Amino acid sequence: MNSVRVALAAALVILLACSQAWASSFTAMQPDTLDKVLAESKGKVVLVNFWATWCQPCRIEIPELIRLRQEHSEADLEVIGISLDNNPGVVDSFLKKNPINYRLFWAPPTLQRAFAVQAVPTIFFYNREGQRVWTQKGLMRSEQLKDMVKTLLAQ
Repeated sequence: MNSVRVALAAALVILLACSQAWASSFTAMQPDTLDKVLAESKGKVVLVNFWATWCQPCRIEIPELIRLRQEHSEADLEVIGISLDNNPGVVDSFLKKNPINYRLFWAPPTLQRAFAVQAVPTIFFYNREGQRVWTQKGLMRSEQLKDMVKTLLAQ
């Protein structure tokens, strides 16, 4: 009987640990969340990538964003992904097969209009002062993306 309780307690601890990791890496975007995240990231170049699991150009762009995150210090570059999928469960399934190494949020349909994103993917580029300096609508080729980040990091 005690071994069953110990096993159940261990399983509960593992489940809680997993849910904590999920909660901290993928949360619903609130109206003021992006402003808070940008304020926390002042001094860094920030890329905010609006994407969706059903978007083929997004799926092409994500590996490049992962590489950029790997190549640059967290003190210099922040990459933020905001999923525009209608169902966060779809995003969860996508992430299990395609791990992403940057911060992720989900924008509920009610908040998607607030971002005024007209195409996916869309990337907002912010300089170290927190000013949006460029908006890329549609797929951004690898070299263009690298050049833009390099230019912003050099400023």
